[in-house]
Amino acid sequence: METETQRASRTFAVEQPKGSATALEEFVEAVRGGRRKLRARGLFGAARGHALSRLFQAVKRPLVCIEPDEEAAEALERDLRFFGLDAVRLPADEVLPYEGISPDRMVAQQRLASLFRLHLGADAAVVVSSVRGLARRVLPRAALDKRSMLVSLEMEQDRDELARKLTAAGYIKTPLVEDPGTFAVRGGVFDVWSPLDAQPARLEFFGDLVEKIRAF
Repeated sequence: METETQRASRTFAVEQPKGSATALEEFVEAVRGGRRKLRARGLFGAARGHALSRLFQAVKRPLVCIEPDEEAAEALERDLRFFGLDAVRLPADEVLPYEGISPDRMVAQQRLASLFRLHLGADAAVVVSSVRGLARRVLPRAALDKRSMLVSLEMEQDRDELARKLTAAGYIKTPLVEDPGTFAVRGGVFDVWSPLDAQPARLEFFGDLVEKIRAF
């Protein structure tokens, strides 16, 4: 007779016997029923993304997926997006603590952007990370708030002060904005590329008044 512990840690072979409920459906129902320790085998490639999308649709709760390395985490993120899920990936850089080498700037920006999305309460279906990415320390929420700012239309904003705040937050001033995490100032035009956005933004000032904001 199956004990409660055995039922809680039951392993499901995710396959589809003809004429019966699939093991995937049984797995989803077990999660909905409150079982905490479950194992699924027989999932390869994009099948994992499909199974997780079915699971999310059933439970309507955010999922956290931990992969053994960055390559696997990136592949799972692609599969989840293919199946229509909004996935947030928390990447890890290749630099170990105390190595004396600066971490990859792009990876650091991607990580901060993901943390900020989660901090804002983004409706992400799945958070994906590698073991290494999960083990890295993160900024406290208070520190993230302190380095964040909001610029909107018709607000008064001193451009020099904005440039100082961006520099303090780790942005780099450049002649032209071509990469995330940079900004440029030319007269009343202030270009900035936030790691949160797919495109840079152009702020047009009249004095200290923000007249226009557009992506470019």
